[in-house]
Amino acid sequence: MNSYSLVSKPSYNRRDKKKVVREKFSKMIRDEVKIRYNNQCAMCYQRGHHIHHVMPKSRGGRNVITNALLLCNTCHKEVHAEKKLLNYWIRHFKERYGKHFYHNREDLELIYKTEFQKKNNLVVQKWLEHNEAFEIFRK
Repeated sequence: MNSYSLVSKPSYNRRDKKKVVREKFSKMIRDEVKIRYNNQCAMCYQRGHHIHHVMPKSRGGRNVITNALLLCNTCHKEVHAEKKLLNYWIRHFKERYGKHFYHNREDLELIYKTEFQKKNNLVVQKWLEHNEAFEIFRK
């Protein structure tokens, strides 16, 4: 029989949130995505359960409304398995929201330092049009 020793929970608080928590879409964004897609999978129109990052987190995709797609379990697995399908959705979202659809405010501020403050860059204006309302509540 194996003997295991239990490790007690640390008595200090974490400085950063756990990674699992940091990488999720906010509740407000999840709710808005479900409304936008009428709780239906964007591919097969069955009941949607997964909010998918169109641009994967591993490729710099952020938790912004313009990087969110509602999918059912089957289609979600299919998008992850089929690179062509993933690339289709990336192209579709680039056309719909602009080339920086998957970036957050901080990313755009680094890319367009002065243009962002002036809001005179068309790329920045398009991003703000879709994401600004959600940025207000983020802080």
